[in-house]
Amino acid sequence: LPIKIKRERTHIADDFLSDLLK
Repeated sequence: LPIKIKRERTHIADDFLSDLLK
């Protein structure tokens, strides 16, 4: 479960960076 949460957090961070690079 902790790994899943970490992966979700990373996914959110990737989306945030993608928005900054737009």
